[in-house]
Amino acid sequence: MNRSFKCDVISNIIGNNDQFHYMGDSDAIIKIIPFNTRTVEILPIQNIISGLLKITGDQSYNFDIENESNLEKIIKSTQELLNGFDISDLHRLIDGVYFPNGQIDDNNFFLLQFLKKDKFFSYSKFIFNIIFNNDSELVKKIFDVNDMNVLDKLLNKAIEKTFNKNINESIDGKKYKKISTVLDEVIKQDFEFLVSSKSISSDDLKLFLEYYMFMYMTQSILILQNKQIGKRSEMLKLYFCLSWEEVSKTRLCYEHGYRSIDAALNALYPNITKCQFLNSTDCPDEQYDFIDFYEHFDEFDNEPSKKELIDIILWLKEKSQTYIFDEIDDQCEDKLLNMNFSELINLLYEMIDRSFYKNSSRSEANIKFKNNYSKMFSNMGFLKSHGSLGYIYSINEKTLLFFLKVIMKDKEIMNLNEFILELEKRGIYMDEKSHDLIANYFDKLNLLEKKSDSGDAKYVKKLL
Repeated sequence: MNRSFKCDVISNIIGNNDQFHYMGDSDAIIKIIPFNTRTVEILPIQNIISGLLKITGDQSYNFDIENESNLEKIIKSTQELLNGFDISDLHRLIDGVYFPNGQIDDNNFFLLQFLKKDKFFSYSKFIFNIIFNNDSELVKKIFDVNDMNVLDKLLNKAIEKTFNKNINESIDGKKYKKISTVLDEVIKQDFEFLVSSKSISSDDLKLFLEYYMFMYMTQSILILQNKQIGKRSEMLKLYFCLSWEEVSKTRLCYEHGYRSIDAALNALYPNITKCQFLNSTDCPDEQYDFIDFYEHFDEFDNEPSKKELIDIILWLKEKSQTYIFDEIDDQCEDKLLNMNFSELINLLYEMIDRSFYKNSSRSEANIKFKNNYSKMFSNMGFLKSHGSLGYIYSINEKTLLFFLKVIMKDKEIMNLNEFILELEKRGIYMDEKSHDLIANYFDKLNLLEKKSDSGDAKYVKKLL
């Protein structure tokens, strides 16, 4: 089967702009990550969960429960259902149960579905596509955590009475492309344990979503940097330290942590742009990252496709003002015609790289793109600045105890070495010094014991 590039696919999207630009959620040919050059440092968990619940519901509502006017309508409908219950008492009851301290209760997952769809919805869609593999039934288990009480049921009836439901169209459109699959199994195991425990809090769900979004993005960024030799199911080792320990240049977390991804982060924006160009094809229902494209490379290597690729290169040269040839312009097309298909692809990559590194506006955008990664995940606690050493991947006490809970699940005791191996399955590698500090930390919490018949083996106990 022959496939072909199509210059008009990407030229029609970008249009008559003087220079090509990054295609965001609304116009991307392939969607890879949800952030772009706009600064997003903190993700509000209630908005992310709300988006997930909207996506997975069979029907949804187009109203915001935090809007004072909408809340008044719901309270009035509730009063009518109760045959004239005092409106003031009803206000106090609903405010106290659902809006403690004047804000919506993050742990009431039933209520979060009624928040307004907002700018963070793209993150919810990303998490649904990537973290949950488009599994609506899995996400719906969030609803099962909180059994609906009498007041929940009453409020739900009042909402049904007051507002019209809409057929849910939130998951229509282009999905985010799955780059790395190495975490799929542990993600599902950990989530199913959390929701089955019936004791999950919004803090647990927040940490679960934040960590796996962070680690998935990190692994995917490295795979993109490896182009066609990237391996989706292979864990690329990155070393962490504990947030309270001292770090030096001799530690693995310095040399083989954030520094290992720095070059890939610098190339992230150009690599995503290259993927946009690789998807300017006659196959609109397919999405190619580098791995996919090179699996179909021979199918694209044909004369009509080569002609379209040359048109893309000439169009890009004009739009980006990227002068990569020594020859004068009227000789440019002849030079391209003498290149083979592989040389043309490499030339396209080089032109995109140059357009970012040589053009001031795009090089600035590239820095913002990289900074979004660093700022967002440092705010989540997975990156920590260590002065002149720069950023170091980091795990704090809260995250360590979270993973103790989800790794041990229903086990009462586990060998400490087994626990460390389970951390590595989740992408957290540490050196021996950090392992010793983990043992010391668990010992202080009375969560560590030695068994006399097991030599020097240490065991960690279940967190109660």
